[in-house]
Amino acid sequence: MTGTPTGSAAADHVLIAPHAVGKLMTPAMLPTAGTGMWTMASPKLLILGLDGTPHALLERWLSAGELPTVARLVSVGRLLPCRSTSPPLSAPAWTSAFTGCNPGKHGIYDFQDYSYPKRRPWWVLPRQAPSIWRRLSEAGLRCCAVNVPLCYPAETINGMMVSGFGAPALNEEAFSPTSLQPDLLAAVPDYRQQPDLDPDAWPGADELIRFAAMRVDAARHLLSHSEFDVLAVFLNSLDWAGHARASTRDEYEAGLLRVARGIDEHLSALLELVDRPQTPVIAVSDHGLRWAGRQVNLPKLFTRLGLMQVRWDEAAGGASEARASMLLRGWGIIKRILPPAVTSRLRKAARASREALLSGPAVVVDRPASTAVPVGGYGAVRMLISGRDPDGAVEPQRAAEVRRGTVRALQEARDPATGDLLFSRVASRDELYHGPAIDDAPDAVLSPLSEDMAFGAATSEAELVLFIQQPGLVTPLIPPCGVHADTGILMISGEGVAAASAPRACSVTDFAPTVLHLLGLPVPSYMDGRALTECLSGDAAARPVQVVDEALPEPEAQVDVYSAEEQAELEERLRGLGYL
Repeated sequence: MTGTPTGSAAADHVLIAPHAVGKLMTPAMLPTAGTGMWTMASPKLLILGLDGTPHALLERWLSAGELPTVARLVSVGRLLPCRSTSPPLSAPAWTSAFTGCNPGKHGIYDFQDYSYPKRRPWWVLPRQAPSIWRRLSEAGLRCCAVNVPLCYPAETINGMMVSGFGAPALNEEAFSPTSLQPDLLAAVPDYRQQPDLDPDAWPGADELIRFAAMRVDAARHLLSHSEFDVLAVFLNSLDWAGHARASTRDEYEAGLLRVARGIDEHLSALLELVDRPQTPVIAVSDHGLRWAGRQVNLPKLFTRLGLMQVRWDEAAGGASEARASMLLRGWGIIKRILPPAVTSRLRKAARASREALLSGPAVVVDRPASTAVPVGGYGAVRMLISGRDPDGAVEPQRAAEVRRGTVRALQEARDPATGDLLFSRVASRDELYHGPAIDDAPDAVLSPLSEDMAFGAATSEAELVLFIQQPGLVTPLIPPCGVHADTGILMISGEGVAAASAPRACSVTDFAPTVLHLLGLPVPSYMDGRALTECLSGDAAARPVQVVDEALPEPEAQVDVYSAEEQAELEERLRGLGYL
């Protein structure tokens, strides 16, 4: 439906021939004098969601001249280091960006909650704050949002929305309005949800870049249909690249750069859809990325500190425990001999050893004898509180005291081989969160002392045997791979919008208030973030931030829209990314 841009690659408009528009011609397509063509009206704001963009690496790439499109944006803007949520996971971070609230208010802390031992996925949890898309729509602004994460079913907004990560399939529910589905899939026939994220055959850079192209093609098509005040496009490709295995940090960062270059090229095509540099651009990432070559065995640490007690299944007996130890050693040896270009036969052998171990004797948490357990692979700590957790031993009236003791014990934990502290920070829930959903929060969150350190923890109690029987507390991560980091990016760009003041750190919660202020809308008082006025210039800086006194709305129960098959599909995707 779109025509060919004229002029340079930085042309201000996309031109559409009248005969190609037909019934789709709308007020967004305004006649250009003397050309016989139609030009699409530019949105008032372009939002870029750049999943997994690490601030320090991006600055290094810009200094080396690697990303010319992003460099053009930064040349008339500000690039800030942006703190993610704690833990730095996409589900809570994107929700905080879209609501302006910390997880203690919106209720999403992870892809699952922290109930133990059975965790509930995010799609059954109540969402306790409205999204920015709803606020913009209620203000009369028309939005076009492509590949929006954690928004399924697609929200009914004033405009169009295509759901991203969290949609089980590209069915009607992933589109708003639902009639958009056949139109978009016909216009962009290769549009897909995500690539095959098989840990043993991770997609290459070209495949990941192709997904960025799909999102830009979708935005181009939708913008040709109608006028929008806000265009938002979310790109996952760098995050997917960041979950890949890599033998060294240099190899890992080179892989990220290859994908970043491809994204940069497609961002150039996306910028052709708006009136640059007059149209403001705000870009945000949910978290950063880093390479990890070592891991702290959290279950073993918790048992050594006396926080967690484990026992073998009574039916297994001592002989089975010895068999488990033998199988684990065999599995570790197989993993260690795998070369970079490993054969599928050796990989199958490693998997077979692991499956044999998991199908054998069970290690379980002795909950009545335990006070705290690690949950998931990003440093969350769950106390076992009576009345909240099955067989919890900590009395509610002693929970605060026990939590403080747990935090102190972890703050003082050291690597027995080197004497080094294991964690740069151990933060209790009261330091990290506030709001009506704080009871669902992790009781503490660990931050690694070293950039190359990951956390080894069981994603389910069935996997505890893998960690309890593993020798050593700090061990090589095999294979080495990428994990999320605390610091992503927030960028504001545009002539007359971005100030020349020195960059300051910010938080993902600042995204929503800044968007509202840029568009001349009030910021509700319940938001934790703030409009980044010190990074703005012109009218946006001169205008005082209008804060409207507004209570946090009551939580909305999630609609049960997933079938059993769709839930299984989502769980498999999370497993492929290392979350389950």
